[in-house]
Amino acid sequence: MRELLEKELANKPFFLTTKDVEELINSSHTCVSELIKAGELPAYKFGRNYKIPKGSLIDWILKSKI
Repeated sequence: MRELLEKELANKPFFLTTKDVEELINSSHTCVSELIKAGELPAYKFGRNYKIPKGSLIDWILKSKI
């Protein structure tokens, strides 16, 4: 599963924007922001914007699966 996710994200930059994550997981801005603020989705804050490392998103997806 990890290999499939890495292949899917291969053309994306190392740091994803919240908008990128919203589109990838088909979720709202509010939901992604809440995940970041709760510490569930690791992210770095650059100025007023959050950036999510691709590896952190992959780890979160794998950890969150049912």
